[in-house]
Amino acid sequence: MKHIAVPLAFLVCVFFAALPTQAQAAKRVSQDFSIRHKMQDTYDTRIQPHSGLEISGKFKVWYLLGEPVINCTARWTNPGVLQVVMDDGTRILSEPGEEEMWNLMLMAQFPNPDKSARRLQNGGGAHLSLFCDAGVVAQNGRNGFNVAGSPAWDKFICATPNKVDTRYNARINRQEKDVCASIGGDWLSSADAKKVAIAGIDIDEVMVHGVELSAGATLRRAEKMLWRQKSFAYKRTKAQDLQTRLAKKGVNKGIEAARRINTATAGVGTYPTAAMLEGLEKVVETLRAELADDSFAADWRDRDRELVSAQLTRVAEIDRTLREQEAALDRYRQQLENLAKDAPTGPTNPTEDYETDAMRLTVFRGTSHPFDYGLKDPSGRVVLAPRHETIFPSRPVNDKQFDFYHVRAYAHFFGPEVPGYQAGTLEKTHWLVNGKGEAVTPRTLRNDYRLDIFEESGGIVYALVPGSLPVIYNIPEKRMIYNGAAHKPSKSYENSNTIYEKDRTSGVRRGYVSPRTAKMYERRTLVDMIDGTPYAYRKPEPGNYSYFEPECKAVNSRGEPAPGIYPIYMYDIRAERMLTPNEFKCVATDGPQ
Repeated sequence: MKHIAVPLAFLVCVFFAALPTQAQAAKRVSQDFSIRHKMQDTYDTRIQPHSGLEISGKFKVWYLLGEPVINCTARWTNPGVLQVVMDDGTRILSEPGEEEMWNLMLMAQFPNPDKSARRLQNGGGAHLSLFCDAGVVAQNGRNGFNVAGSPAWDKFICATPNKVDTRYNARINRQEKDVCASIGGDWLSSADAKKVAIAGIDIDEVMVHGVELSAGATLRRAEKMLWRQKSFAYKRTKAQDLQTRLAKKGVNKGIEAARRINTATAGVGTYPTAAMLEGLEKVVETLRAELADDSFAADWRDRDRELVSAQLTRVAEIDRTLREQEAALDRYRQQLENLAKDAPTGPTNPTEDYETDAMRLTVFRGTSHPFDYGLKDPSGRVVLAPRHETIFPSRPVNDKQFDFYHVRAYAHFFGPEVPGYQAGTLEKTHWLVNGKGEAVTPRTLRNDYRLDIFEESGGIVYALVPGSLPVIYNIPEKRMIYNGAAHKPSKSYENSNTIYEKDRTSGVRRGYVSPRTAKMYERRTLVDMIDGTPYAYRKPEPGNYSYFEPECKAVNSRGEPAPGIYPIYMYDIRAERMLTPNEFKCVATDGPQ
């Protein structure tokens, strides 16, 4: 069992073979983005009015064997905003799971550092752009699929005389296949692109250049609704004809037929349900049986055939359209799969995005309060105001430095921003910020714990909370995995078996039960790798002059056999679930084996 109590992450060495010596200074680029894309000069009928496509993800650039590599991941965060417009103008809104977003071309822009280029726009305006195909976009619990690309240096950076707003259709030539030319730009030469890479790329904004959307499942659902509407109206007319014919055979028969028809059609809205349609069909069949007149079927035979023929023609046309859409998506997926076979490899562990040669920010102290620490960037600009009790830069691990800062402050400075905070208390809150002073974890309410980085899944933060399971948060996915400070496990996950403690000198033996830690001197909160799987757990600790009788065989932090006990609670970080006592892993303890 390997105990991890300090920041860890993987490192991928990036080698610039084809660049001159100074190119070694070029850094990887990793920019989080959050987009709300809505066309401003064109009504996109695929999207519901007053809605836009909300997309978040990461845009990354790195260099492999002297060549640039671009990759981007995206997640559609508001699926369910597409629509299908019916023949009568009614809009049928898509539901999450009925839509696809693919061939999402993203455009990352940043100001052109070339002063001569900027002077062309009276001192400002000129921008540079990078393009990345985000592939099939993840949404509604489904994973996305994209492939990193390695453009040639002379197809890497696009220069435009001003910043391009892709929300205006007039700004983009949709017929132009060259993405740079489509926005009125020119590709930088290889030499100029390399100069920009050496100087450093600082992405200012990520926008949508183009995207394919399909809502085939919504269209199928809409067509069923339209068919039921047409069929219901048709059957109602048919039933009314039967009622007229029955009335000629007797007034009471006509009245009874009308009652049945009114009952079957009462409460029907614009689009009847399948059950309503079936109910009306039963009324029609009942009235036909009562009429017992073959002339009725003969009179309606041609109209029945015409209705069915028209519907079959319509269904064939829609099926053809949907098959074309599905085939286009299949071809695109196949194209990505083919590209993936030879796709350039690159950073796979998101924690690499936070590695640095030196800490970017400096902790400084304000003057208005004994506990007013803040952060400044190299230029002296304040990126985190001085109103924090303490700020700790992360510690180097194995010669790697992470650009993280553990911030602790009194919660009343932030109030509603801290879940669970009660006004009038002096509780403290903790969080991590990155080299830009931006919070990368939520503020968590707790008076005393420390924050660390755990390597599992690339960048999970865990906070060691005395007396509780850790707070586990995934930085790249921006997702709380488990909040041990707020949610104590139920009794069904608690180990209440007897544990025996022995005095090292006298040999006196004492047993503790229900819960087994009731009289322990200390309760330790740990995160360990056990048999290659990460676990968070609490375990009891014996007194200074005693030890626990072993319950099992474990491995200590040095990889040596050691006496073991079973913990109090145990959480499987990879599976994201609490374990029951019969699933607990053996953890090391001090004492004779």
